[in-house]
Amino acid sequence: MQSNGKVFSFLFSHSFRSKIYIRRVEVSKRVLQNGLLSLVLVFGITVFSFAIFGVFNSGLTSEQNIAAAFINPAVNPLPSAVHAEQNPIDYSRPPVAANYVPNS
Repeated sequence: MQSNGKVFSFLFSHSFRSKIYIRRVEVSKRVLQNGLLSLVLVFGITVFSFAIFGVFNSGLTSEQNIAAAFINPAVNPLPSAVHAEQNPIDYSRPPVAANYVPNS
């Protein structure tokens, strides 16, 4: 691929029997850049529309909010004792070990 200011030149080759064919395809720089920009724009709008669709069709009704859904035992199958029971973390240091030799 060579850049000659306003066009990109691509060389495509293939062989048929004992002959080699080389074909040059020139694509305008403006067409290539605008085409890529439009593809990125269409992809971005598609992703954004799926996100909006997911937010508005999430299955939560007007009487129900997200906080109530997490507390509701029908939605959250974990027992409430799991949430209430918390084991304290032991931050004490282990006893000093005297059975090692420095620089070993």
